[in-house]
Amino acid sequence: MKKQSFFPFVKSLILIMIIPIASFGQSGVKPVDSHDVFNHFNKLYQIDARLVNGDFYNTPSISKATGHPFFISSDWKNGSVSMEGVVFENLQLRYDISSGLIILNTAGFTNTAVQLVLKKDRIDYFTMDGNLFQAYPDDDPMTGIRFCQVLEEGAIDFVLIRSKNLKVTTTGRSDFAYQTKQSRIIRIGDELHPYLSRHSLIKLYPDLKPDLRLFLKENRLRFKKMSNNEHARFVKYCNSLIESSQ
Repeated sequence: MKKQSFFPFVKSLILIMIIPIASFGQSGVKPVDSHDVFNHFNKLYQIDARLVNGDFYNTPSISKATGHPFFISSDWKNGSVSMEGVVFENLQLRYDISSGLIILNTAGFTNTAVQLVLKKDRIDYFTMDGNLFQAYPDDDPMTGIRFCQVLEEGAIDFVLIRSKNLKVTTTGRSDFAYQTKQSRIIRIGDELHPYLSRHSLIKLYPDLKPDLRLFLKENRLRFKKMSNNEHARFVKYCNSLIESSQ
């Protein structure tokens, strides 16, 4: 396929994607399969099928909702994805936490912007603006495979599980609002432990109790008021104690 034929194809693709719901009854309209999109892009740009392999993503309508379903913000973020051992870099990504989907913007390597959902079962890890995400051992009952943000790695890994859900509001400013929940987890090998208080670490490493308590005191860290980065520092210090004792 010659490159000149690319723009009519994309124009048709975009028109099909934005056809109003009222027109779904028309028999002459057929959606474009993502496999056809890959075949077209591949002929033009030699795109790796391991990367461009998912379905289209339609950004949720948030005009009546406060907030957004994405990690940090709705902006595209520079990142990378490791899929089946192959690392793809310099990608434009978004992470829809509410649905557990990682979205790729093809504008980074084509002449147009199409949003494609990456196949989660093929992803080893991905990064977004320097934040590392790895597959979490336990699936979400609603969205299936999910990813945890890794803030500290070592003998003890400190990871975060985030979720977002739409809730009905009572303020009148909007009909719905995205509410974020997060769970702090300690990962030791294949074992997962809730990280609920400083005793979560002390219980696992009672011999380190004096040093861990002194660290919190000297740094004036009150557990309930600590940020995620401060919790990561605390776990990192515990890792240094474990390493020095070996």
